Parts: sequence; structure tokens; C-alpha cells
Amino acid sequence: MNRGGNISLQLPMDLTILGLGGCGKRLCEEVCRHDWILDSYLVPGKRLRIYTMDTDANERADDEWYRSRVKSRIQEMGAGGNIEYKYYYLPSLANITQVSDLTSQEVAEKIKDRKSEPLVKTWWMNDSGDFGLSFEELRSIDPFF
Repeated sequence: MNRGGNISLQLPMDLTILGLGGCGKRLCEEVCRHDWILDSYLVPGKRLRIYTMDTDANERADDEWYRSRVKSRIQEMGAGGNIEYKYYYLPSLANITQVSDLTSQEVAEKIKDRKSEPLVKTWWMNDSGDFGLSFEELRSIDPFF
């Protein structure tokens, strides 16, 4: 253990951060507040991708506004294509009317079959594919699910 010496944080060359829901979005916002993190991805060969996703329609306008603010800041810093920040309002991916529809297997298949960004291999809930979990599997982990 190195006590008293200078130790710096080593950031990966290619970092992807996914912020899901309110808490995940706040984490991404906190990362973007620190110029030293963004600065470290201005050099050639390094890449930072930040994706936030939510289902809360009440926060959508604020989420879009924050994304545009961060993108402007990134452009001002000269990051170009090294840093990417995208926001996804999940209900719009599947053209649904209720957030609970996002848990149906039919919607999961529709989203995975999309040909536009973001491309999805595994859906976050009730996906019986290779890496997903069905409701029955989720209930075996948590009987109160």
C-alpha cells in the first residue's frame, strides 16, 4: 500500500457509462460536472460514451435540456467525436402508451428487432433471450418481485 505518495486515478481508454433512471442519470451528471474527467478524453485514442435512459415523462424535458447543455460544453472543450452523450426516453423506443408495457415480451422483441439506434441485444426486463431474465426467473431471485 502506498501511503503518502501521489496516486492518480487511471481512467480506461474506452469508457461507457449507462445511467438508468433518476439515480443513474444523477451519476452521469456528476461525472460530466468534472472537467478533469472530460479533459482526459480529449486526447486521440480515448473515448467516453455516456448514455442515460428513463421512463419518467415528467423529467423528459429536463433530461433533454441537460443532454444538450453537456453536448455544448463538450463541443466548447474541443472533444469532437471522443465524447458521446445520448439520452433515451424508453417509452418512445417501443411506441407504447404506458410505462408498464415496457415489461412485455412482445415489446422486448419489438425493441430488439429495431434497425435504428440504439441497437438492443438484451432487454432490461422479462427478456427470455440468452442474457435476459423472464419474470419467473426474476421471482426465483426475489419472491416479492
